[in-house]
Amino acid sequence: MNKYHKHVCITSEIQDNAYDELMNWLESKCDSFSFCLPHFGKVVVTESNADIYPEYEIGYVEEDEESKKDYEQYRRRVQKYLENISEYIIENYVDIEYCETISGYEKEIFIIKFNNITKKFFENVKDLYGWLYPEFPEDLSFYIDGELYMRSIAHERICEFYSESKELKQFLKNNGLQFCELKY
Repeated sequence: MNKYHKHVCITSEIQDNAYDELMNWLESKCDSFSFCLPHFGKVVVTESNADIYPEYEIGYVEEDEESKKDYEQYRRRVQKYLENISEYIIENYVDIEYCETISGYEKEIFIIKFNNITKKFFENVKDLYGWLYPEFPEDLSFYIDGELYMRSIAHERICEFYSESKELKQFLKNNGLQFCELKY
């Protein structure tokens, strides 16, 4: 679990100018970012997600030919985005857990160094919630020294910061981004 117990969740749309400003803000704060390529058709049962699939034993793997082809096509579609940032990939691995969320399907996860060159990656979409399968990588997240600072879940329209700083709240207000605070 992240060291923060309070989160700031954005409740408004994050697109166009607000999206650009958010990317500038994140570049000024963060040293890396990540995203995942979901493989929806490949079910993998581990100790982490066994409660989701009680009918299967740990170690169970299921993937049909159609979903395998679908993932291969998806992987080819997003390859053009990966090529432009490939030399800045810090880590690339496959897991069912990503940014504190556990699922029943596999995801290919990329962690990338954040700099002026990799920032151009974010010009491909002008809406934080536009980073969606089947055309783009999903669930952008940003880190400071390896600690999760901001995560998004595009298909659920979730964006949350693992911070409660006054500077962050002022930035959000200045850019017309509405937010709420979650405490736990």
